Amino acid sequence: MAGARAKRRSLLDLDAAFRAVSRIETGNIDLASSLKAESGGVVGGRGRGLVRSGLVVAQVALSFVLLVGAGLLFQSLRAVQNTNPAFRRTAC
Repeated sequence: MAGARAKRRSLLDLDAAFRAVSRIETGNIDLASSLKAESGGVVGGRGRGLVRSGLVVAQVALSFVLLVGAGLLFQSLRAVQNTNPAFRRTAC
């Protein structure tokens, strides 16, 4: 039942997207009213809002961890480049 509802919702979203594109192409679009009319199903309930907020927080946290990891990797590579390898780099 939930799968059929999600499929129907995605088809409605796809239909709304195609209608918006066709209105933009013809040039007679009232963007504000179109967005207000189509936003009714996007907001969702309180539970969906909490899940969405949780996912945003997780994404920001993961991005921060990856950014710090990239900085540490770059710092380590610079340290390795500046280290004496204890052997000659030129051929004899």
